[in-house]
Amino acid sequence: LTYSKNFNRHNLNTVAGVSYTQNKNEFINTSASNFPDDEVMVTPGAASNVSLISGGTISGLSSYFWRANYNFDNKYYLTFTGRADKSTKFGPENRWGYFPSGALAWRVSKENFLKDVDFINDLKVRSSYGKTGSANFSDFQYDTFFNSGSFYNNNNGVVSNTIPNPAIRWETTTQLDLAVDYSLWDRRINGSIGFFNKKTSDQILLRDVILETGGSSQYSNIGDFLNKGFEFQIGVDLISNDKFQWTSELNLTTIKSKVLKLNG
Repeated sequence: LTYSKNFNRHNLNTVAGVSYTQNKNEFINTSASNFPDDEVMVTPGAASNVSLISGGTISGLSSYFWRANYNFDNKYYLTFTGRADKSTKFGPENRWGYFPSGALAWRVSKENFLKDVDFINDLKVRSSYGKTGSANFSDFQYDTFFNSGSFYNNNNGVVSNTIPNPAIRWETTTQLDLAVDYSLWDRRINGSIGFFNKKTSDQILLRDVILETGGSSQYSNIGDFLNKGFEFQIGVDLISNDKFQWTSELNLTTIKSKVLKLNG
């Protein structure tokens, strides 16, 4: 659903919607060995040992999302977005995740005090802060499932194929961005200067578990990590005419990473 409204110098645009995504995977693996004739392979049924393994996974993601953009006189900008996601990869108590974000921008070049500054074509200050979520791991890690085909003391048996973690929850990332965008001297020089601060919480990774559990690793929310730094970008039209154009760009980034918490 989309709604737009323009009145006087005010501009408003909103979007709201729902979506559903399903991922399904199925597999069949057949193997045969000890055929009576090693030179000519006949039907798999002629083999002494035949193995048939089949299985699959399925997961779903339900999402509700909305976005609102507002600007006044193409000078002051405000954006708000929000998502509510429900993933079947998590247990019943942790399936919902809520991810809001907001952004502000100010086109300084349209202010009266810069109207007489001829070499500035565009100058904008912007900031944003938001939260996103990730469920990038295998399905059904919150519960116990079993595989057949195991043997113990010459007897058929089943074995757990996962070490469950019913407490596993969304991995989330919050990020702050502050930047200045500029365009100078008839837009022959363009670029931006920015700062970012990105924190990932409850990162989902495999961790070792004791072998007495029947496995060796388990997906868990094991740590918090921080990345922050500065970004500098500039592009210059060195030569621009009807017959030839030469543009050079330079990008520089500094980044500092830190492990804030680790529960491995």
